[in-house]
Amino acid sequence: YALELSGGIDEIEIVFAFSHGFPACSSRGFDFIIAGLRETEVHAEALGIKFSVLTGPCAHTSVADYAHAINAAAVVCDFNPMREGLEENLKLANALSKRVVEVDSRNIAPCRFISDKQEYGAFTIRKKIEKVLPLFLTPIPPVRDFLKSTRTVDTGIKPVDWDKIIKEYRPSNGSSAVEGFVSGSRRGLEILDEFISERLFSYADSRNDPNLNAQSGLSPYLHFGQISAQSAALAAARSFGDAPLKGGFLDEIIVRRELSDNYCLYNKDYDSFSGFPAWAKQSLEIHRYDRREFIYSLNQFENAETHDELWNAAQRQLLRQGSMHGYMRMYWAKKILEWSPDAESAMRTAVILNDRWSLDGHDTNGYAGCAWAIGGLHDRAWSERSVYGKVRYMNERGCRRKFDVDQYISRF
Repeated sequence: YALELSGGIDEIEIVFAFSHGFPACSSRGFDFIIAGLRETEVHAEALGIKFSVLTGPCAHTSVADYAHAINAAAVVCDFNPMREGLEENLKLANALSKRVVEVDSRNIAPCRFISDKQEYGAFTIRKKIEKVLPLFLTPIPPVRDFLKSTRTVDTGIKPVDWDKIIKEYRPSNGSSAVEGFVSGSRRGLEILDEFISERLFSYADSRNDPNLNAQSGLSPYLHFGQISAQSAALAAARSFGDAPLKGGFLDEIIVRRELSDNYCLYNKDYDSFSGFPAWAKQSLEIHRYDRREFIYSLNQFENAETHDELWNAAQRQLLRQGSMHGYMRMYWAKKILEWSPDAESAMRTAVILNDRWSLDGHDTNGYAGCAWAIGGLHDRAWSERSVYGKVRYMNERGCRRKFDVDQYISRF
């Protein structure tokens, strides 16, 4: 959009702003960001586009000051449905007398366009998305198509001092590096191609077996904006043709992703007990003082020191790989509810661990997933039982019916 706005002739610049308290959430997440930004710098330079990294106490202040200093005609920023992103964009708009445009490149159908309220579940938002999907699910032209040969290219672009940025802003929270994930758009697109050619058609049937390599592996790349949901959905749609949205990969990357963003945009308490649906809060309140057979501290959860080897294996996968199989993440969060003093502390624990250790932490999908597992978000009431109330229950026996639990435990 920024290229189109500039007409491809006027000078255009890519800016990324770091600030103190930057929500990279972990040192492993920060390292992933830096590696991706380094690649972006190289790509931008090849196109003759200046790439700058700003630093300061507040991102919106740094961007506003810089926009004034270079006399920018307009500022185009990314939509972020979480509170920090919404606040930063609003403060930026208020700090500038220039044109500020927020573009929703996270979703295929813009989040604010699809709904002006929190949706009840996938079935309500899916209908709205299906009506307009042909309008939005269209190919995005390459950047070069927008660049005019008559534009003035800055040949004196200075490289970013990455060592200085890493020294000043890298968190020291102890989350170790992740093996197996290579950051950057190039690797993200390679993983997308591998998924489309090797696993897409078995995804719907195999995705709930954590022993099979059936999932896309795209989550960190989507989270950090290194590939777009648009590109992934178009690639899948070309393979599937006119297949319906419900079920499978297209449903996950279009409907479920949009639903998570919708939840965080319209529910300010998305990462706490207060954000749960009323029926779940009422039910969990009734069972607040139910006897728990086991109660673990945050440190015990974090170090995979529970009595349940399946749960411990899931936590160890998160610690080692920076990710957890989607089916196991549901089990993982529900058992945190079962082994915590109350639902409030369970949600806090799940959010802390996911944000600290997962490469896609601090993301709407993570918050919505924890709220689904612990607080019944986007779900219905089930048969009432101790501790869980009417929130959906999961146990190891159910897992054993779906996959080889012992094989999974042996891997982690």
